[in-house]
Amino acid sequence: MQPPGSGFSVSSGFSVIQVGRRYWLIQGGVTPGGPDIDAYPASAPWGPFDFGAGRLLYRDPTIGLYAADDYRIMYEARVEPALSTRDTLVISYNVNSEAVTTGCVPMSLYTNTVTLPRFIAVPLAAFGDKPGAPGNSAWSGPQDDPRIVPQNPSQWFDAWAYPGTGCPPVPRLASVQARPGAGKVTLSWPDAGLGIHYRVYLQGPGESGGAPVATNVYADNATITGLLPGKYQATVEPVNFKIKTGPAARATFTVP
Repeated sequence: MQPPGSGFSVSSGFSVIQVGRRYWLIQGGVTPGGPDIDAYPASAPWGPFDFGAGRLLYRDPTIGLYAADDYRIMYEARVEPALSTRDTLVISYNVNSEAVTTGCVPMSLYTNTVTLPRFIAVPLAAFGDKPGAPGNSAWSGPQDDPRIVPQNPSQWFDAWAYPGTGCPPVPRLASVQARPGAGKVTLSWPDAGLGIHYRVYLQGPGESGGAPVATNVYADNATITGLLPGKYQATVEPVNFKIKTGPAARATFTVP
């Protein structure tokens, strides 16, 4: 939402409170990936709010669209009157992560703590005529900071960097190795990336097309049994979380 003519955005989740003789718009996450919760004064609850006189109430040190911050974003900061006191205003806000793996698996499937609500307490003195240092007067509980992305940064991506799909391109499978034996073959391939799974297709003697013989393989190998003697071609296709595929790799082999 954007107040007409203001040139300033307002979050989809916000609160308006009265402190003393002024009203304040409380919001956070206006800037994508931004870590700040701000307040803007007005003489009436419906505004107009003075965005030039805004105050920084709190800056979450764990928020940011960077690998070091697990690509976390803040949104929907709201006042919690039932938790507030005569001297302190409690504000809740939501956090999520835009991090996805090479296979487009979201961070929320690796940990549920990243989406838990957060709470801060802000002294009402911060809304006075002479507030303290910006963002230093509020306090919060212990911050959840799983630091999952920094453990393997090459395998995590910012979903916002891929408009339309929210997924990085599915990588090419580099190669497939075949170890045939009597009535069977063991196929193996290099891991294409975190969160990628695979489909295996097999074209047998006298067949014009390959049929899937092992779908949703979550390892880097598969053993296929019950094969007749003859020449075969195996195709292994990488697949991401949203069932989008990447360039496949092939191998030919002969079952004795």
